[in-house]
Amino acid sequence: MTQLGFIEITRRFDNSPEEVFAAWTDPAIAGQWLMTSPNSEAHHHETDLRVGGKWTIRDRRDGTDYVAIGEFLELDPPRKLVFTFGMPQFDPGFNTVTVLIEPDGDGAIMTLIQEGIPLETREPLRHGWTLMFNGLMVALPPRHKVVVTRDLDATPDEVYIAFTDLETMRRWMGQAVEAQVEPGGRYAIRTDTGDDRYTMMVGTYLALVPGKRIIFTFSAGPSDDPETGSPYVDQHVIIDLEPLQGDRTRLTLTHGWGGEGHDEEGMRETAKGWNWWIDRLEGSL
Repeated sequence: MTQLGFIEITRRFDNSPEEVFAAWTDPAIAGQWLMTSPNSEAHHHETDLRVGGKWTIRDRRDGTDYVAIGEFLELDPPRKLVFTFGMPQFDPGFNTVTVLIEPDGDGAIMTLIQEGIPLETREPLRHGWTLMFNGLMVALPPRHKVVVTRDLDATPDEVYIAFTDLETMRRWMGQAVEAQVEPGGRYAIRTDTGDDRYTMMVGTYLALVPGKRIIFTFSAGPSDDPETGSPYVDQHVIIDLEPLQGDRTRLTLTHGWGGEGHDEEGMRETAKGWNWWIDRLEGSL
């Protein structure tokens, strides 16, 4: 007999419980992160949001449709939802997922418990949910954000390569760049600021869609570990590449974060910093 167990994952978001609950139950938001990825070729999400109501998610990747189905067992907005979960193409059985959402200051603490799963699937499932929760972080509205836009004399593919090919990155970011360019991979960029001081920028790649979009977490500071003790939480950067006529590209960079914000001058300085980097990128193309 297969031994069954459970997993439990807790994560804090700098969003209200209502926003986090809606991210699970509103198909327009859930369709951005739940059982999908930025590389999906097609996505369809149906939800009958009531106790006893059914839900279906169909996501196409590499030409294959992956289908997840279930039924809502309990709905207590914005604190709790419980539903069954199954993927019949792999296993005829179902397990149970409980999502608990508790207020925490200006944010919310979300706990997911998935029960009735084979013991050998616990770590793969934990990894899968962790990746999806990174997508949830991006799908939720950031408390603070800076947006910078620039039209570049290069194709979207050329701009994408400048952000993802290590040797090309070093031509405009500097030689002190290390990166494992894949979803879940880490990057580190060291910039000397003079007087034996430097700034480290570190993070994790969340999504890489060639020629279209790059998403990564972000933290910067004057130490080798700028993520520890930072007053900013859930920092992430979205780079969207839009093709323009004449083999040109409109780059839109969105830097979002929670926690401590900036005054008007601070927001201008943040935008100025990103424009400095885009100046370097533009000069390398």
